[in-house]
Amino acid sequence: MNRPKVLVLTGVENAGKTATAEALAAKTGWPLIPEFARTHPDVLDAAVTPSTLHALHALWQEAVTTMKTDAPWIICDTGPLVLELWSEEVFGEGLGSTAQAFDPSEGVALFVLCETLEHWHPDPLRNLPRHADRKALEEKYLARLQGLASSRTSHIQLPGTWALKSRVEHVLNAASHMIS
Repeated sequence: MNRPKVLVLTGVENAGKTATAEALAAKTGWPLIPEFARTHPDVLDAAVTPSTLHALHALWQEAVTTMKTDAPWIICDTGPLVLELWSEEVFGEGLGSTAQAFDPSEGVALFVLCETLEHWHPDPLRNLPRHADRKALEEKYLARLQGLASSRTSHIQLPGTWALKSRVEHVLNAASHMIS
């Protein structure tokens, strides 16, 4: 069994990451690792600390490294880049600035930056209802992705104006080019 490549959907809240990840998994049969923050007690209780973010990263790493599959890709609904920028935005420092080593691109072959949707979809875990605020944060994601030094990591963008089917097809096209 070959080790599958890791594909991470990333971006700000209200960007369609989960919908895109689920549609991609349904179309391909590739395994899907969910967004662990959606069920973590600290997140649900609005009691997030840097330790919470490190715990979420550990859950993500464990899921990726222990996944048993013959599929060429593992799909992740968010991942380490979200945690890094979350830490910077909320706590003023990234996870890598703490005692534990942290590389948001480690093990990821393809980041898929989902651009935020203009129409706001309320969710108890979201806190940026203004489109302009989400776009400003999205620029930080894009800058970080463009600055990744790892030659093993690529990224593509999915415009927020694209229909879900177009988003899925664009990801599949990029993923297939990376395998061949």
